[in-house]
Amino acid sequence: MSGINLLPWRETLRRKQQKIFWGGLAVSSLMTLLVLVVIDSQLDRLIQREQDQQLVLQNEIVLLDQNIQEIKQLEEKKTQLLSKIQLIQNIQTSRPEQVHLFVEIAQLIPDGVYLTKFSQTADKLIFEGKADSNASVSAFMRAIESSRCLSSPTLTVIKGQGDFSMTAKLGR
Repeated sequence: MSGINLLPWRETLRRKQQKIFWGGLAVSSLMTLLVLVVIDSQLDRLIQREQDQQLVLQNEIVLLDQNIQEIKQLEEKKTQLLSKIQLIQNIQTSRPEQVHLFVEIAQLIPDGVYLTKFSQTADKLIFEGKADSNASVSAFMRAIESSRCLSSPTLTVIKGQGDFSMTAKLGR
């Protein structure tokens, strides 16, 4: 038996095993590559879906920002309109008061006193006029003091020719 050479058979077996090994290695490499390609495409799809969702969210954020700006503008208009309404209501409620004030002033002015100018600043009334005598101005001041809608008369200027300037507060 020593004459049998097993080397060619072993060599053939080794080549066959190497072909199987390299074939298995190639198949496993291809399978690994295929799995990597599938995983990469899945990840690309996931990334694309996330980017699409982000784009939708960004568009919605832009729309919401525009809506917020519109709401702010509407709130500013609302505030302006409410202040105008309040002003108009104040004017409406003070209209009878102004009529009563003019009637009261007309009744308070004694004979010999003539008003040339009458103005109002907030709750302060300014009377300018001419008087026949200083006694007439004093009577006017006493009438203002006893009035129910005027108070605190203060003589600011009196000139020798009968010109005078006086202030009074509106209300008691």
